[in-house]
Amino acid sequence: MYRNKMMIIATVLVSGLLGVMIWSSHVVADHHAQQNQPPAEQPENISNDNLEQEQIDDTPQQFEETPPPPQREELLPQTDTEEPLVIDTSIIEPQILERLQSKPRIEKNYLDKLTGMKRLVLWNPSTFPLKVYISDEANLPAGFADGIKTAFNNWQNSSKRFVSFDFVSNEDGADIIVKVPDAAANCAEEDGITRELVIANNTLQRAYLTVPKTDCEGKQRNVARLYSTVQHHVGHLLGIDGHSSRVADVMYSETSYENINITDIDTNTLKYLYTFKPNVTNKAFTTTELKKKLRFADIKGASSEEIENYLTENLLSDKVEATPLDRAIETGLRYLDQSNYRMATTYFKNALEKADDRFDKAYIYRALAITSLRSEEDINEAFGYANEAYSRANNPANDYLVAYIQYKMNDESACLERLERIMHDYPKLKSAYSLAAQIYNNKGDTNKLKEISQRAKDNFFENPPVVYNVE
Repeated sequence: MYRNKMMIIATVLVSGLLGVMIWSSHVVADHHAQQNQPPAEQPENISNDNLEQEQIDDTPQQFEETPPPPQREELLPQTDTEEPLVIDTSIIEPQILERLQSKPRIEKNYLDKLTGMKRLVLWNPSTFPLKVYISDEANLPAGFADGIKTAFNNWQNSSKRFVSFDFVSNEDGADIIVKVPDAAANCAEEDGITRELVIANNTLQRAYLTVPKTDCEGKQRNVARLYSTVQHHVGHLLGIDGHSSRVADVMYSETSYENINITDIDTNTLKYLYTFKPNVTNKAFTTTELKKKLRFADIKGASSEEIENYLTENLLSDKVEATPLDRAIETGLRYLDQSNYRMATTYFKNALEKADDRFDKAYIYRALAITSLRSEEDINEAFGYANEAYSRANNPANDYLVAYIQYKMNDESACLERLERIMHDYPKLKSAYSLAAQIYNNKGDTNKLKEISQRAKDNFFENPPVVYNVE
């Protein structure tokens, strides 16, 4: 007789909700030194000097399914004080993190390989998310459109939404149009895939990416590897007009398009490029914005070390001055870390009054939702805050937060409906698979468990978040 065993690999469980909420690898209060000392009532007295990285527990947790199925508490184990929130922390709102971050070190990049660019063509970040239209999407081969979308989403997710995209159903007003002809028209380009930037009056009007259904040998393109090919070209469209010399990078110069992971070095390079004044952009920068940008000509022909010194001296030399909004948020985070939910809520609401940017407001509503969850006072209030966050920043992390609260409210049907959409639109969000598996395990639905496990394996080749074995 067969015995069913489910192992849900909870790689995203963390030791506290604070790190889950926002930081990923940034800015967590040092409560070891201040555990019994509340933060100063005045936000001005708060500093970042004693902040440390959140430690994430990556130890896989295994659960067995034997009739009757495990209780929910077994699938979401308790810490000493509270139930951890299962959430993917790779996607954050960088606008606030960048302001709170003080003197970050220069991260590895390959800017020195790009200094031969004749001109710097960049999108104005104020126009993100860029609108992407895929031609004749409904009639494409199975998995083709999803592969293309994955390529764009991988850049969005790996950059923590430094760049972002919206897929639209009409090419009118689209920033990037993806054409999908039957065959390659120009095999002088890489595998028949071509790119075109439409520039008029020194303004970037639109970009085209042509991805033929067949390769230059006339063979049907491998859909399973399609996104790894396309994401290389998306990197070019975003402004990386050159290549890395590292085989592991997506932007490697002689890539076989087996490079499936966008590396930190790829995203670091992209972010540093956007600190320079572009020669061409899609929307003019203001005079104030341009004053904050560096001259690309100053690193022409420079070595990697010289570029690092240049960035250090000109970009990261001064500590970022915290605004009243930043101080209110940071103070709220300190109180949240100390489980003082009343004061945390007070400061987050104070920050909300000071915020006028939608991403700032999304961040604060997210903080309020987490605070309500941790306090366990009003789950409906937490749900309302989470929806407010999602309405202003419809990223996967906020989407998942709404789903998780639906799960906590025992609305598993609505939760599963949302999770299915998340797994379809953002196939690299591990926590969605984990939570869906937990719900189906609660229901004793082995068929759905097998399905979720297979989908996890398809999207995470080496370390799937859900593994379902039958012995």
